[in-house]
Amino acid sequence: MSDYLIEARSSISTFVIKVELLDKDENVIREITDAIIGGDVSRDFQIGSRASANLTIDNGEGDYSLDPNTTATSKVWLDNKFRVYTGLEINGVSTFFSQGIFVIGEYNEVTSTSTTSTASYTLWDKFSLLDGTRSGVIVNSFIIPNGTNASQAVRIVLQHAQDEKIPIAYDVKGLIGVNTTETIQKEIYVDAGRTYFDVLNEICRFINYTIFFDKNGYPNFVPVSVPEDEASILELGEDDILVANVDKRFLVKDIRNSVRTTSDDWGNGVIYDFTAENNEPTSELRIDRIGLISEYLYNDLLSTETQAEDTAEYFLDLHSRVLESANLTILPLDNIDEGEIIEVTKSAVGLDAARMQINQINIPLFKRGTATINASRTVKL
Repeated sequence: MSDYLIEARSSISTFVIKVELLDKDENVIREITDAIIGGDVSRDFQIGSRASANLTIDNGEGDYSLDPNTTATSKVWLDNKFRVYTGLEINGVSTFFSQGIFVIGEYNEVTSTSTTSTASYTLWDKFSLLDGTRSGVIVNSFIIPNGTNASQAVRIVLQHAQDEKIPIAYDVKGLIGVNTTETIQKEIYVDAGRTYFDVLNEICRFINYTIFFDKNGYPNFVPVSVPEDEASILELGEDDILVANVDKRFLVKDIRNSVRTTSDDWGNGVIYDFTAENNEPTSELRIDRIGLISEYLYNDLLSTETQAEDTAEYFLDLHSRVLESANLTILPLDNIDEGEIIEVTKSAVGLDAARMQINQINIPLFKRGTATINASRTVKL
């Protein structure tokens, strides 16, 4: 059990939250924790939008109505953002962990003469400002030149969004991640009408990177994680997991034992082509046992024979695995992130020190609540 879980289960600890109202540049306007009635925060392991939240706020005085009238009592409008923290209070000292910076997605107000009037906010990840959900459609076209460093290409896209008045606070937050030496191997002409996320995703595909806003609101541009290469950050034992269920999924239609990748003609008559096959004598999916099950992948981003080979080998391995996922109910854990590796032991569902990657985390914003984690692993056949 982690030290944090020991503290969370202690009788002297109390689960606490903090919620701040921010301006569009993410400066704190005021703390509004005392008005929060309930809600939750979720984070998903994916490119782009990862986080979402729901807040229910005591609106008896009308202070949290969504209202553009700056002379009214309303404290909230569409240019505001929210920052949510969770943590523990022990002996009067609170330790908080940021769970994300959010923009307003939906609003619902209930006014009543018999019960507390409430304002409910559905909050979206900052990436909703770039993927077309709330904003992010490109108005003015621009070009990313051939040979541009990939990290610099991301900076160009984010700065263009900032210049077009999309309030991602990039000039304040900057870019976090690995400054890769890899370059974009073709000119990217960005047409008006595309979304910024579409362009960022194209850059990521060149070098197998991912991009998202982290819990502190910073844009992260980092390599796609390989679970086998990652260290476990937490052990969850029998007593840590309150409820668990495991789903083992075997999709026969997704099985492949041969994958061929082919590139575009790069103008010099060269096409990069590679076929990866499963002929391992010990594999139950080998071609001479179950027959040929092939897939053909055309990828216009491949620029070397090595990339073609790596891509084919990657997808062959991907299609040779069974997915096993687990839904775990535990006490709230504030200091873990989606994508991290945990080690799970729950004998009742057949998990014994199973290394699993976190896909989703949901944390309630009320006392004595329980958090849920969805984690998975793949087992090679």
